[in-house]
Amino acid sequence: MNLFCFTLRNVILEWGKKFMQSHLGCTFVELEAAFCKHYRTIQNDEQVYMAFRVIIEGSDEKVDIYYERILKLVNCFQHKADNSLLTTFFRVGLVSFLRITTTRMKCDTLFEHKEFAINFEETIVDAEEYQKLS
Repeated sequence: MNLFCFTLRNVILEWGKKFMQSHLGCTFVELEAAFCKHYRTIQNDEQVYMAFRVIIEGSDEKVDIYYERILKLVNCFQHKADNSLLTTFFRVGLVSFLRITTTRMKCDTLFEHKEFAINFEETIVDAEEYQKLS
């Protein structure tokens, strides 16, 4: 079982070490189940949809980073996903002020929604910096 933990990389290695320290008497089957539960892989489109339901932009996260996480999920689809569904998932996960502004935009693609959200986010940041200087 120790060999299993040492075959992992970086963050996952740390998880494995902590798990083994806190679960001294566990079997390999229990370790494997805990690993799969913590680092489960998406195996079908239904699991991708479930992941989309819980993905949100962090309060201090930039739209670019959030968009990259969305794209990773999009790439997990086995079948091509509907663009309107993807844009809906993207907008729902945005922080509230960006969600409201992107809802009113007439964008056709996920990329267009991302670009608009980034532009609006930069405008807000510029306005906040301007107020600090005043």
